Amino acid sequence: MTPLELRNLFNLQYNNIFSAAAPALNDYEISLYLTKAVKELVQTYYTGQADGNPVDSTEELRELLAFYTKEKNITEIISGNSKYNCEESIVSLDNNVWYILNEYILTNDRWLRVKPISYDQLHGLLTNPYKQPNAFRAYRVEQNSDEGLILKIYSKRCVDIYSINYIEVPEPIIISSLSDVLPGLTIESRATVNIPRYPNNWLWDLIINRAVELATRDYKSNDLNSQVQLNSRVQ
Repeated sequence: MTPLELRNLFNLQYNNIFSAAAPALNDYEISLYLTKAVKELVQTYYTGQADGNPVDSTEELRELLAFYTKEKNITEIISGNSKYNCEESIVSLDNNVWYILNEYILTNDRWLRVKPISYDQLHGLLTNPYKQPNAFRAYRVEQNSDEGLILKIYSKRCVDIYSINYIEVPEPIIISSLSDVLPGLTIESRATVNIPRYPNNWLWDLIINRAVELATRDYKSNDLNSQVQLNSRVQ
């Protein structure tokens, strides 16, 4: 899909809704709606809000989310004894990590599934001798920082490798150089053309349809009920 094709397809649907009386949108505004649309689609399909099904439940969901599903092995780990009489390992994740799907640690030459827990659960589990980390379980809590997500992993032994499957944050879709619209203009700190290379064209249909709906909601007069109905749709 080229930037020109994206612009033309968006404007075609957008103008049809307004019967050729639509307020003109520049490339920055179109790029904003396309970016917001793809993020809403990925989030909605991941959480199962689209049809009540979880991730990977249908072929359509798998194809949509597969593009944004990544795997990473991290060896830069800070480890040390914790106050809970077990190992505390700290792992830093990039800001592009959105949803964690699966996570494992390699410890003592053995792969172990990591169970995410809340801070409210942390003290109770780690002070209970029957629920402490052992050769079969490890726990993880998380916190945010300016650099990204920080994970604290509690295990019986030191962590050698932290392996993660996750859904990354979609990059902004930008159909032209934003500096041509207004110098210094950016979307998520990016100003140059950026068009994802999706493996299937039907995905672009979903994104454009949703982007046009978002633009319609903002520029067309509507009441509360129409807002609720529009927000519940992704296609």
